[in-house]
Amino acid sequence: MSLSESEKHAVRHYKYCGGDSSPVYAAVLSPWAQFCVDTFVPLSMAPNTITLTGLVMSLLATTLTLIYNPTLAPGGPRWLHVVTGVSVFAYQTLDNMDGKQARRTGSSSALGMFFDHACDSINAGVTIIAMGSVLGTGWTPLLFITYLASFIPFYLQTWEEYYSRTMILPPFNGPSEGLLMSMGLCFASALYGSELFHEAVMDAPAVLIQADDSFLCSIGFPCESIPTIRPITVVIMTLILLLIYTSTTLVSSTMMIVSRDPPAGTVEPNDHSVVAALLNLLPFLVHFPCVYIYSFRCELGFQSHPILLVSRSRLLTLS
Repeated sequence: MSLSESEKHAVRHYKYCGGDSSPVYAAVLSPWAQFCVDTFVPLSMAPNTITLTGLVMSLLATTLTLIYNPTLAPGGPRWLHVVTGVSVFAYQTLDNMDGKQARRTGSSSALGMFFDHACDSINAGVTIIAMGSVLGTGWTPLLFITYLASFIPFYLQTWEEYYSRTMILPPFNGPSEGLLMSMGLCFASALYGSELFHEAVMDAPAVLIQADDSFLCSIGFPCESIPTIRPITVVIMTLILLLIYTSTTLVSSTMMIVSRDPPAGTVEPNDHSVVAALLNLLPFLVHFPCVYIYSFRCELGFQSHPILLVSRSRLLTLS
């Protein structure tokens, strides 16, 4: 497939427009990344090398997880959770560093942006497996919920960027606060064991005890745990609420953009409509039911081919 002259011109003159409006990023994460770049990174190092190093750290944690706790069951080695926490921290730092190195060396490009986006996509997928061990989810629908919480915001954020031509992360977002929360879960498991998330801490409200629990059981909550609240229940419900909030925000903002006349020089008029935008979500909407059926309703899926499944899923965000 060859590019048209207008597409070649767009690639040559591409300039990334984005940012992170998180107060934590502005006050802590960005200054820390800038310090690391100024102190440890030579001018000769390519930004893509920094990006790739971060991805290797995530792949290492996932590989060790599949070796030492392949069932992702509670009770995995505590040192493994430390490795996962360190890898998450390293990836977050290096992911913030690569853009600063690109600006420092004047080497920003469309290729660099695509490479960074691709590594982010792969990382968000494979890290789910390591986090499954941290939380002791096993290969159950609970893991699928964490998969959704990572995949859906990533896809929708990219979808919104296509129409807005900017990627401004909200004040609370996954790359900043989300990864910090993940690190906290990692080190909690390292200190107390992943069994911590499955110990009953209090009785559930009477309305939940009396309610029909078939739905909760069907998505992976142990039926005998319904009358009590466990930390894993709080984590999963928090992920679901954040997922609903993030998805609603991104979809509504994108609909506002496409309902207006397209700015000059951006997307083609035929693409700039509510119907076209919603049709761009069709592969996304078809994908998840297929993943669920393949992963948890047959003998293959996550348990037999986890890397293949996650890799194919993350490639969808680049299409």
